[in-house]
Amino acid sequence: MAINLRSTMLATICSLGLSQITTSILSAQQRPPDLSKLSSEQQEMIASACNVARQFNRPAKYYRCLRDQLGALRNSSGEPDLSDLSPEQQEMIASACNVARQFNGPAKYYGCLRDQLGALRNSAEPDLSDLSPEQQEMIFNACRVARQFIGPASYYNCLRSQRAGLAAQIAPVTDPGTPTVSPPTQQPTSTSPKTGSGATPGLQTNPGIPINLLIVFAAVIFLAFLQEIARRGKKCFTCGARTTNATQICDSCQERARAEENRRREEQTPGVSFNPYEVLGVSLGASREEIRSAYRDLIARYHPDKVSHLGQEFEAIAREKTLTINRAYEMLTSL
Repeated sequence: MAINLRSTMLATICSLGLSQITTSILSAQQRPPDLSKLSSEQQEMIASACNVARQFNRPAKYYRCLRDQLGALRNSSGEPDLSDLSPEQQEMIASACNVARQFNGPAKYYGCLRDQLGALRNSAEPDLSDLSPEQQEMIFNACRVARQFIGPASYYNCLRSQRAGLAAQIAPVTDPGTPTVSPPTQQPTSTSPKTGSGATPGLQTNPGIPINLLIVFAAVIFLAFLQEIARRGKKCFTCGARTTNATQICDSCQERARAEENRRREEQTPGVSFNPYEVLGVSLGASREEIRSAYRDLIARYHPDKVSHLGQEFEAIAREKTLTINRAYEMLTSL
């Protein structure tokens, strides 16, 4: 009887301890992680990366997303030092990693910065000073997309390839060191073709078009064909949709990134205020239920799918309006 009582007490104690441990683990998962030691910029990036989980999932998944972002940030090497780069190079790298900054969190953003910096270390800006202003402008316009969205290394490679293509098209016609010899005057001959002659009338090459120019023209057409095939095969690395431009970011993600960047600049600009109550059309002392109801009505009214049949311009306007509504709702529900 004493042995059975002792076993029962030990089993009860173990069960209570296991239950306490399980309760502690579950309660720890329900609490948000401590982000107070991070900078305001890092906290903003983590909140933006977990914004979807915060709006549409349960708190446990939102807190798990915060913990995953915090763990990835602690395991990363931190933000790289870009102070030795020129302001133009810093701007290009920041623009190339803007999508990662807005939607993927600080760890992936810093990884993107390091990748761009490593690629830039192995590349150098070509010298185009010997070209005319018109030629420089054409080359810059051809590489404008690479400068805005892909990064400085790809931009410099684009400049070099455009420079090489321009040099290939400008081929020397005559050697200045070789004197020009006039061809001998031919006597008029009969218009009837000679028997056994290797030249066939109608198939002779036009002497006014150099053969080098024909080869360059064919190569340009072939390269344009390959670029078109590569463009059609590219997919957006953010949402997986096929891109209609020369980058790997679709138009929808670019519009979203630009809207988020405009919002960030508005918040950093002194004198510019954002009134979430005015955006949602609710009073200053509105309850959470009124705010949620107004948010749902506005989202249903301005969703981009509602105006997709009107064209990309109206769809982009609706998308920016939706981002503004989401921002106002997030500000009011986080109070």
